Amino acid sequence: MNVEKIKPKSELISMTENNFTRKDYLKELDFLKIKIFYGLKNLNDGFDVETEYYFSEKEFEIILDRIEDYNIGIYGIEPFLNGEFYGVLTCEQYETEPNDKTWYKKAFEIYKEQSKELQYSATYMIPNELITKK
Repeated sequence: MNVEKIKPKSELISMTENNFTRKDYLKELDFLKIKIFYGLKNLNDGFDVETEYYFSEKEFEIILDRIEDYNIGIYGIEPFLNGEFYGVLTCEQYETEPNDKTWYKKAFEIYKEQSKELQYSATYMIPNELITKK
C-alpha cells in the first residue's frame, strides 16, 4: 500500500460518532495521557495544536503495544516530518475496523521502512466502557 497524502487528522474526526463533543474528546485525551502516554515524551513543540500528541518511532511502537492491551483502535496514523504533515494511513484504506491490530501495525511498518525521522500521531477509537469506568 502506498502512503498517500490524504485528509489531515482534523477531517478524520468525521469518522467518529456524529455526536462526539469537545468534552468527549477531552475525556479520551485524559484517558490516553494516564493509561497510554505515561512515561513517553510528547514531541509536539507547537507545530500542531497542543491537544495533539506526537511520539518518536520507538515510543509510538510502545503506544501500539499498550493500546492492544485495552482493545483501543486507531482510525488513522498521521506522521509529521520536521513539523510538516507527511501523510496518513487509515483503517478505511485497509478496509477494516479501527481495532484490527493487523492494519495499524502494517501501516506503521510501511512508515518505518521509509527510514525517516517521523513523529507519529494517531486518531484513536477508545471503547466507551474505558472512558466511563470510575
